[in-house]
Amino acid sequence: MTITEILALIFVIAIVLKLLMLLCCQKKSYKKAKYFLERPKTAIFLSLVVLVVAGYFLFQEMSVIQVAAAAWIVLAIEAILFFACDQLDDMKEVYKKAFTKKGFLKRNWFGAILMVIVAFWLVLELFL
Repeated sequence: MTITEILALIFVIAIVLKLLMLLCCQKKSYKKAKYFLERPKTAIFLSLVVLVVAGYFLFQEMSVIQVAAAAWIVLAIEAILFFACDQLDDMKEVYKKAFTKKGFLKRNWFGAILMVIVAFWLVLELFL
């Protein structure tokens, strides 16, 4: 089994566990989500660890272009889940608050820098 297959298997297990938690223990799911919502720096750190570890192994088997193409699929799935959510009106209010405040990019500089780095890397791979 390759490392990419192992990462995919871990992803499948995470999906199954998440769905089981939502079916069986919805309140516990909220408590886990609340833990990270109250500690965004912890969530960012853990996400960065996953990004670095998974990215290290993925980029040994795939090009950044292939990873970006796969990311489009994930983005489409996330969009479907987001827009199918029955609390979309509540989320619209959250987004309205976030995007109407001045300095959105300044407050979210880390994500913006990551996006610029990825875009720059892709342009280099595509055109050079």
